[in-house]
Amino acid sequence: MMIARHCRKARQTRFRRILTTTIPLSMVSTSIRNAMLRTVPLNAFSHQQRYFSMTPTASNKYPEGEKELTALDEAETVLKQRLENNDNDGAAYCGLGAASLRRFTLTGDTIYQTRALEYINKSLEIDENFGDAHFFMGEYFQTQGNTESAKNHFQKAKSLNTQYIQVYTKLGLCYMKIGNNQKSEHYFREAIKIDPGNGNHWNNLGGFLMKIGKTTEAENAFLKSIEYPQTSIYERITSYFNLGNIYYMKSNYEDSAHYYKKVVEGNPRDSEAQMHLGLALEKLGKDEEALEHLNSAVLVSPNHFEMNLNIGLVYEKLEKFEEATMNFKKALRINPKETIIYIHLANVAMKQNSENDLAIDYLKQAIEANNLFGEAHYQLGLIYYRQGDIQEATGYLQTAIRLNPTYRKKLENEKRSVNMKTKMARKIKIPK
Repeated sequence: MMIARHCRKARQTRFRRILTTTIPLSMVSTSIRNAMLRTVPLNAFSHQQRYFSMTPTASNKYPEGEKELTALDEAETVLKQRLENNDNDGAAYCGLGAASLRRFTLTGDTIYQTRALEYINKSLEIDENFGDAHFFMGEYFQTQGNTESAKNHFQKAKSLNTQYIQVYTKLGLCYMKIGNNQKSEHYFREAIKIDPGNGNHWNNLGGFLMKIGKTTEAENAFLKSIEYPQTSIYERITSYFNLGNIYYMKSNYEDSAHYYKKVVEGNPRDSEAQMHLGLALEKLGKDEEALEHLNSAVLVSPNHFEMNLNIGLVYEKLEKFEEATMNFKKALRINPKETIIYIHLANVAMKQNSENDLAIDYLKQAIEANNLFGEAHYQLGLIYYRQGDIQEATGYLQTAIRLNPTYRKKLENEKRSVNMKTKMARKIKIPK
């Protein structure tokens, strides 16, 4: 168990990804998308945070996405007919631009970005003070990652119509992107003041509060979001996911699993939600059920490192060592730089018929891949120590302590263990 324990601690890294969710679009409305953030516990035995992109693209689509593409076809037909009757209809061009941006969101095809820019520019040529066109030009620049230009167009849209609710959300996101949290929160809350019954605004505020570490306030905002029937399906699912993460962080795995299940019910192909539901169920001791969801996740995303790693960890816990080894090796093929996998493989090898030679081989591969990997040096030293090879053990253990002084205390505890021979323990010199 020693290897597994240290390995899990070594995984205490923090990652971030940005999540963008979307709301259904009326072709001449003043909104097309809202954005949110969600955090993700990655490892089955350690909590980490991650912000990430997950829009309903063709490869990972909510069922409503197909219906929306059909609705876009119908709307574009109507707008093009309007232009046949009046080619100076700026609102129609703006609507086509908005539709193209939405298609880009749903499909990921960049040709729709180009079309959107053409349509929106045409709308602004007809009327440079058309607020909708400035709003969607801001949307376009957001898809390009140009926050400053996006912010300028959103500000212009706001100056033309102070009741333009969606623009407050967009400005909040822009200021959050550039690190101005005070202005960001101001705009998120302004949207709620104007339209307090709109759950999408509460969802956006919750994402912001979660990002700056105000978890309790974020929880309340997400709960507010799901109260309102008009909250869009994407925002509702995002709130469910975030609530699942919050309760996971609070070690409330029952409620965490409850909200992750709601995400999966909304979209069974949401592989991240399937994975996190599996992690929550594992925490509840429902290992077989956890594996079902973890395997569902990897079917959708077969080359996802953490999913394969987590499946391996659960199989290891269930002492299904062949399955654990298979998934660990797959995770290693996906990301050969994750040398921590060798620790897991070594741990399984030692549990499986005490195969020390195979464990030694895995640990040496880890050191060959990364000579500064202290955990591999430490675990290899312990194996040699238990085998009575004091000379080899001393070299690896001293290297581990030089790389990370915290191994000194671990080794002292190990030497006091009843499993260690006192005379042998005295022979290992711990560097100061």
